Amino acid sequence: LLQATKGQIRWVLVTHTHLDHSPGAQLLIEKTGAELIAFEQPAEGFQDNTCQPSKPAQHRHTLETEEFSLTALHTPGHASNHLCYLLHAEAMLFTGDHIMQGSTVVIAPTDGNMTHYLDSLSDLKQESIERLAPGHGHLIEDATKEIDKLISHRLMREQKVIEALKQLGKGDLPLLLKKVYDDVPIFLHPVAQLSLHAHLIRLAELGRVARQQNDWLLSE
Repeated sequence: LLQATKGQIRWVLVTHTHLDHSPGAQLLIEKTGAELIAFEQPAEGFQDNTCQPSKPAQHRHTLETEEFSLTALHTPGHASNHLCYLLHAEAMLFTGDHIMQGSTVVIAPTDGNMTHYLDSLSDLKQESIERLAPGHGHLIEDATKEIDKLISHRLMREQKVIEALKQLGKGDLPLLLKKVYDDVPIFLHPVAQLSLHAHLIRLAELGRVARQQNDWLLSE
């Protein structure tokens, strides 16, 4: 980056402060004196404590230059401090980990929140977005189609939770995991269980399931 820009970097924009995304930001700041734009990191979850914003990001704040206009959009769900960045001239959204190509993202409670994630996806449909530039994978050309697919996939998984509880009566996370994620390779089950937990928390908030110690069951 320093070679490509000859060190002429004005802003460093961080999508979120997970350890696989932001640790290089502070080095760029030290090398260039650029302004670091991000939300403060939450207290929990694999956070990069070196990421110290020059000033806190703001939802819908737009950076304007002669060459581009870029708006920050708060998209909590994968992380409470997650931001996407909309490049208006190209109708392209830099999605970080909010949307990934070829895979769904992990929603890991408690900082990860499934209700917030689905709401953030729905909010993006109100923006003028044509293409998605994810933090993992290739460009996605049809933004609306991809967002709709992700929402449908999460709601399908949620329905599988309900069907599993109807069949089992009640169950803990490992038992429900085998039913709800029976289409997912076993080596991915540890991370799938995190998202399953997020689904159950959401369903409990909606009054559809309840928790009894380690077990979950349908609400009466």
